Amino acid sequence: MIAELDWSNWINIGILVVTFLVGILAYLGAKRAANKAHKDQQEANAAALRSATAAEIATRLQAKIVELEETRQQKMLLDAQKARLQVSIKQKENNPCLTIENHGQAAAQNLSMFISGDSVDNIDEISKPIPIASYTVDPKTSVEILYLRKHTGGLQPPFHTFLEWDDDSGTRGHWEGKVMWPID
Repeated sequence: MIAELDWSNWINIGILVVTFLVGILAYLGAKRAANKAHKDQQEANAAALRSATAAEIATRLQAKIVELEETRQQKMLLDAQKARLQVSIKQKENNPCLTIENHGQAAAQNLSMFISGDSVDNIDEISKPIPIASYTVDPKTSVEILYLRKHTGGLQPPFHTFLEWDDDSGTRGHWEGKVMWPID
């Protein structure tokens, strides 16, 4: 049967074989291109997911920054309404003075001060022209109260001091600590 085939049949078989081989090569090329396209799509999807995640993180960070800034501004507004008092002993013309300093941004009024548990209004060793509650300590200023030492063992530093006051914040402020002789 193979001997009976003429040249035209052989040509047709040759064309058929070549077409078959071209088909196989085309199929393999298409499969390879499809696999590459699938891989590229997976990489693009992963990149898009990373980008979306980064955008979400950036949005959360931006919201946190805004929240922190708002908190800082609220604290600044509240600090502007607060007095920050502190008590120390300073020498003034060879006389020791109890000094109440206001390091805050608001005035302090309606003061009450206790030394070793006693109100300064009731301590004889402390000379003051008016009751302590009448004093107002403006921002970045100080008030000096003349302190007189008794040679009979009266009030002697260091002593525990407690100071309270009112200011614009609406919350009663306080300071507590030991008051000592100044270091020269």
